[in-house]
Amino acid sequence: MKYGLMLALGLLIAQIRAQVVEEERNASALFGGGAVGESHPNVDLPKQVIAPEGKLTLYADYEHAGDDGIPLYLVNRSENSVSFNSQDGDIYLKLEYQQPDGKWQRAQAHLSSWCGNSYGRRELSSGQHFTLFGYRSQKGIPARVRYACYGNVELISNVGVGNYLPDDVTAAMEDGIGMRGFPRVLSSHVTFSSEEESILTEDDSFRQEIAVASLELMRVLGGSFGHEKKAEAWLAGLRSKPAPNPHELAQMQEIQAILARPWSPEMDRERLVNYCVQALSQEPPKSPGFGDPSSLTFLLWEVLGNFSEQNLSGYASSKPISMVCWRPVLKLAAQKVMSAMGVEQDATMQVLAQAQLADECLPDAAFGPLLASENQELVKLAAQTLSRRAHWERLVELGWKLSSPSQLKVLSALLSGQSHDPSRGFDGYGGLRTPRPDSEEERYWQHCMSAYPSECAEVCYEVSSRNSLAMPNLPYLEEQLFVYLLALVDHDNVEYEVESGEQKARAVLTFLVPETDGRALLPDLESVREGRSGSDLIALLNRLLTHPGYITERRQNLSGGDRAAQETRRFVFRFEASKALERLGQSVPKDLVIERQVTPTAENSKSRSPNDDPFR
Repeated sequence: MKYGLMLALGLLIAQIRAQVVEEERNASALFGGGAVGESHPNVDLPKQVIAPEGKLTLYADYEHAGDDGIPLYLVNRSENSVSFNSQDGDIYLKLEYQQPDGKWQRAQAHLSSWCGNSYGRRELSSGQHFTLFGYRSQKGIPARVRYACYGNVELISNVGVGNYLPDDVTAAMEDGIGMRGFPRVLSSHVTFSSEEESILTEDDSFRQEIAVASLELMRVLGGSFGHEKKAEAWLAGLRSKPAPNPHELAQMQEIQAILARPWSPEMDRERLVNYCVQALSQEPPKSPGFGDPSSLTFLLWEVLGNFSEQNLSGYASSKPISMVCWRPVLKLAAQKVMSAMGVEQDATMQVLAQAQLADECLPDAAFGPLLASENQELVKLAAQTLSRRAHWERLVELGWKLSSPSQLKVLSALLSGQSHDPSRGFDGYGGLRTPRPDSEEERYWQHCMSAYPSECAEVCYEVSSRNSLAMPNLPYLEEQLFVYLLALVDHDNVEYEVESGEQKARAVLTFLVPETDGRALLPDLESVREGRSGSDLIALLNRLLTHPGYITERRQNLSGGDRAAQETRRFVFRFEASKALERLGQSVPKDLVIERQVTPTAENSKSRSPNDDPFR
């Protein structure tokens, strides 16, 4: 699953960077007047601005056009605040022109950002307005023009007279907005340079086959993206080779056949979904042709995975794919996910993980078998689905029969499953749940907490953004963690390496002593911890300052020009205990050793104190 996420992220970044290179050549994409700044009270609006009461209005003041563009006023006279998706303040207001058939088309390209920090929200309160400028071309073809929001809010301005440039229209077709709804995996496979390594195999012939199959899927999808021209240039490049190899000959033959088939100017995602479903529902061909998509099932699933993640709204977004189309996809994904491997399994899980689709199309029975899988990502997916549906009793019933790691996945899902029905146990603490007293679910929770106390602390640490005072079943788990730590301090001082020690130590001790001001805990410890006092906790933490468990860090030391191996032991429980004591207002010995450098044959005396804070 991690590979699939990294792959998807890599493909997205590669696609955006490629778009940026192309868009930087177009003046309309570089127009900088479209960013909104601070909002202003509507009392300051110019008199010529027409903005009816009770509405959100985009007014274009064509009569006062200047070198900066057309003045635009986005006026909120509705009763509610409006939140706009934005990129560096750009809320995606773009120029459109009216075609002879009456349809409107975008005539301004958008320059995407590859940095996630560029994206955020802009709020416009009731009674306020934004002022900005709209792009206009001094030259070009005269036409009726307007401005429209291509973000999350449907918004269209009044119409005026202006110009548009064909180059701007072409650039707009292939930018990040124009490619909305287009499965990014296809463009990533077709548009690669000679320097790019294959994400699937080092075999160039296989890469060529994936590229050809992707081109055929582009043809099925349709749309005015310029892919036909790119394919023609691709074919011309292959034909120019003096001695093409057999794979290149097969590639040329198939590209020529694809270009000879009909290409629809309108993108139809449902057409491609139905194509993928039909291909996946059949037996793979015994002798597939070069680049036959039906023989590359992982590619078909990647396309469906891309589609499943796209949740577009607002003006000019892609037409939603109907649930009639999605039902067979979800059914196939549930059937295939257990036996699929690698990228294909990641893509099927991507489809099943979309809550809206899964809850519309699949019953609980489709997810029950996934809980018994050895693949913990499948267990997590199934547990989260059942918990999201508030079927906690059934999830607990199944959870009792699972292995230890799977039981913890179930506990995590139970902890974070949300329902606003008080009778179901929702307590409102940051969305976390707590089971009803004396219920089977409570017994399951307590079983996990007594059998795997430190792992349960890690689960709580992961799913909650609040401190431990807000955790459900707090007293019981704290008592189990106390017992767990008592066993840890009963040692013979022989140093040993601990597995996952850093995360576990932090989770356990942060749970017992939150990262807020821990001194607030002390007055309440006796009532919370069944007779244990604040002094008991402090004494336990002090004993942990001599805990011999460590994690090892190995690196090359380049000091002095010599490349020598260096090994460092970090005593993670000592470090986290020292931080917990400080949160409780207690002092820590200045000579406490929490890190020591060693060699493979002998220990080095160099050590570090907790004040050096090596873990944060």
